[in-house]
Amino acid sequence: MAGYTQLLVNRRQWEGEGSRTESNAEALAHDQIYTIYPKCILVIGNTAQLDNREKRQSFEAFRRNFTGLEVITFDELLGRARFIVDYSD
Repeated sequence: MAGYTQLLVNRRQWEGEGSRTESNAEALAHDQIYTIYPKCILVIGNTAQLDNREKRQSFEAFRRNFTGLEVITFDELLGRARFIVDYSD
């Protein structure tokens, strides 16, 4: 839960300060990039740790109950990266 809280604090800080600092605002405006309620990604654990039905159900319930936050495991992230690299040719 600490990771979730940290993400919320960082998102709030970016929305309030980070995107408005002079250097960031200029770079973002130049590239026509606008951030409104940015999506956060929390990478935790490994699916191998979900070794029984109760753990899997708890994890799925945990990650599906957030708005604007995606929760994935390290091995899921690795799988996504491999998919992108393998099919980018």
